[in-house]
Amino acid sequence: MNKQKTLMLMLISFFMISAGMIFLSEDPIPEGNRATINANIMEHSDGTWRVKDNNGNITATIVAAKADNINFRVIGSDAIFSFPEGFDIHKHFIVPEGVFVNTRNHRLSANQTLRLDVRPDAPAVQTNYDVYVLRDSKYVIGNSPPVLIIR
Repeated sequence: MNKQKTLMLMLISFFMISAGMIFLSEDPIPEGNRATINANIMEHSDGTWRVKDNNGNITATIVAAKADNINFRVIGSDAIFSFPEGFDIHKHFIVPEGVFVNTRNHRLSANQTLRLDVRPDAPAVQTNYDVYVLRDSKYVIGNSPPVLIIR
């Protein structure tokens, strides 16, 4: 009788422990759990250039989580994207081939999208970024310069 109780206790313990185990697939963050953040660089009514969301709201600070997708689109002008000296773009983002190659700058043609995928293993960071609008020879203003936060 004592052996049966011990065996039963061991089986119950095994099932309780194994029920709490999580098995990860190759992709630890499923596609459906990734946010897509759209940041439109556009001229504001006062002639300044701003970062706006899809609803036209000014959003100078972009907050992204690991594995999120950030889509920057400059509307109406070519622009140059820059990250600060020392910021390792490839440590934080998966970028398309030919983007930010051996440099911290990337030129984006008018109305094209620059997609930056936050790496699933990206370290948390808060960094500034610059967008220089070529048509008007102006920088995008926001938090002067705009801020990107990876949580």
